[in-house]
Amino acid sequence: MKTLYVSDMDGTLLNSNTELSAASIEALNRAIASGALFTVATARTPATLSGLLRKVDMRLPAIVMTGATTWNPADNSYSNTHHFAPETAREVLQLYRSHRLPTFVYTLRDKMINIYHLGPLALQEKDFIVNRLHSPYKKFHLTPLQQRQLECWQDENLPQNIDKIWEESFLNIPPRLSDAVLFFAMQPESIGIEVAQKLHNIPHINPVYYYDTIYPGNVMIEAFPEAATKAKALRSLADTLGVDRIVAFGDNINDIPMLKMADVAVAVDNAIPEVKEIADVVIGSNNDNAVAEYILQDHLASAGSQQILEF
Repeated sequence: MKTLYVSDMDGTLLNSNTELSAASIEALNRAIASGALFTVATARTPATLSGLLRKVDMRLPAIVMTGATTWNPADNSYSNTHHFAPETAREVLQLYRSHRLPTFVYTLRDKMINIYHLGPLALQEKDFIVNRLHSPYKKFHLTPLQQRQLECWQDENLPQNIDKIWEESFLNIPPRLSDAVLFFAMQPESIGIEVAQKLHNIPHINPVYYYDTIYPGNVMIEAFPEAATKAKALRSLADTLGVDRIVAFGDNINDIPMLKMADVAVAVDNAIPEVKEIADVVIGSNNDNAVAEYILQDHLASAGSQQILEF
């Protein structure tokens, strides 16, 4: 039976230190070397994904940006990319602007992810940018006032500059909104809840709202083109590969559609209750190398291997 294994990254394949352990790397590479079809489906972009998976013998494209596109690490090429219609992107942008909800605007063109930011930078957003500034896979386009914020970690001039930052950043948003693939906000729930609710009133988009596992106290508010989901990207990849079975792993709310369409839905022990409820199998936590070990054991078992596994 030809099986495709696909795993979420944060909170699932990665441990609580946001790392892929040596034991997981070894198990994954053993599985892949013996013929297992493995990939990931993540909200991350290649900028961080490439480093996290650098020791894994990745032979398949990865589903990135929650299904907005598929990325091939072999040649840094993108496929199956979903862009916003310009008028839809403009409507989303105006909603964020009118409610003063800061957000990142991601565009994809010619193998490069370009990122713009609407509004002032919060501390977690500065940290997010700094950790990705020198990536060859993405480029940040900040205004002079935003750049000043980035350089001055505690921005004492923010109160008097906040209106200027909003206007300057709005004018900095790319004119080719047809290149937009994602609006991504990471803000306290009290700031973002109203916008998250109103996003559902805009046609032809796929809004996603969930709690942040990396920055406690914040929520993630993502707006994608309607066709951009992990589940749809996974279905497309599975059809291309001609597999008979899909085994998917997840931990959070944005993994549920992918888990529901899989033949076997696997939740890690640290998954939220909603994920565990729809899972066929609950395994160990993300700190126990549970995903990689499950893949190796399941693949060898389905291949009829009698090999004794030692971990």
